[in-house]
Amino acid sequence: MGTFLYFWKVRSKGKARLCSEITIHLVLSKYQKYFFDNTAYFNIKRMDGGNVFLSDRVIESLKTNNRPSYRNMGSEYEKTKSGAVFDATITPYGRSFKNFNSCYLTCDGHVLDGGYNLVYVNGGCKTFNPPPPYDKPAVINHYNKVVTVAAMWSSGIFHFPMESLSAFAAVPPSLDLDGVFIHVGEGTDYVKEWMEIKGIPTDKIISDKLCSVGTLYVPQMGGCGNPFPEQIKWLGLQREPSSGNNLVIYAERTKTRIMPNNESVKQQVKAFSDSREDLEFYLHTDACMPSVKDQLEIFGKARYIFAPHGAGLVNLVACSRGTKVVEYFQDDSVNMCYARMCYILGLDYAGLKMEESVNIKNWLV
Repeated sequence: MGTFLYFWKVRSKGKARLCSEITIHLVLSKYQKYFFDNTAYFNIKRMDGGNVFLSDRVIESLKTNNRPSYRNMGSEYEKTKSGAVFDATITPYGRSFKNFNSCYLTCDGHVLDGGYNLVYVNGGCKTFNPPPPYDKPAVINHYNKVVTVAAMWSSGIFHFPMESLSAFAAVPPSLDLDGVFIHVGEGTDYVKEWMEIKGIPTDKIISDKLCSVGTLYVPQMGGCGNPFPEQIKWLGLQREPSSGNNLVIYAERTKTRIMPNNESVKQQVKAFSDSREDLEFYLHTDACMPSVKDQLEIFGKARYIFAPHGAGLVNLVACSRGTKVVEYFQDDSVNMCYARMCYILGLDYAGLKMEESVNIKNWLV
C-alpha cells in the first residue's frame, strides 16, 4: 500500500466489477413512518462530529472562494485542522410551519396572494426572480389543501431528500396527509422513490407550474446545501456500525464531472481493496444505477468511499459512523455540502483535488 493514492498518473487496463454483479435487498420497515412526534431528533445543540481532512489545495480554494462563508471556513480550517469549522453552519431547527389561505403557488416555491403579488419564497436555494407566468392563465388547477416542498432545484438528486423531503420533519402529527396534496417541484420517479422510503403517500403528488390553493402548508426546508442536523437524523437511514461493513465503494462518473485520471485512481482503489481479505470492491457507476433503496443499502455497508463531487454522495446518509469518505473536487470549485454531512453523521472525511497527489495511506488505516 506504499504508493496508494500518491502517484495519480499510473495507468491500468484492469477491469472493475459493475454494480449489476451485486444483488442486495433493502429493509426499511422501521423507517416507514413519519417520526413527526419523535422529539429526540430535534434541538441538537452539539455535534459529536467526524474527522475532516482538507488538502492544501482545497483549503486554498476555500480561502479564495466567492462566498464569504467559505473564505472564513478556509482560514479557520487552516488554523484548527478540525471539522468544527462546520459548527458555525449548524443552528437549531425551528420546525417552522407556515400557513397561507386563498393563494397561488408556483413550482419554484413562490407563494402569491390573490392579486398575484409575491408574498413568500420557499426553500434554502431561493430565486427572487418572478417565474412566468404571473398573469393568470385561462385554466388553472385548484386544490383545497396542499403541503408544498417545492423550491428552486428542489427536485435535484441532493436537494430533494436533504432539503425538501426532510422538511416533512416540521409537519405536525395533527395534519392528516391522506386528505392533502403534496406539491413538489417535479414529480419524478426519483422523488417518488424517496417519498415511498419515508412512507409518505405518492398518490396525491402534484407539480403544477402554477396552481391555486385554498389552504397551503409550508414546512421549513433545509438551507441550500445545508440541511439541519435534525432533518438528516429525521430521515432515519444511518446504519449502526457493523463488522459486515466491508465494501470499498468507488463512485465513477461517466457523463459529467469525469475525473481526468479516473482509470488510474479506480485501479489504485481496487488494488487497496484486493490487498485485504476483509474488504470487497464495489463500483458505483452512473452507467448502471440501482434503485434509490438499493443505493442506500450498498452505502450502508461501506467502510471506504471514494468519489468525485456529485449527487451520488447523497447516499452517505445511510453510512455508519466511522465510514471513511474521500471526495475529489474539479478545478478550483469546491462545495462543502458533503463534508458537512460527513461531519454531522460522524463519518471521517478527506477532501482532495482531482489531479492532486496526496499520500493518505495513513488516514485510511
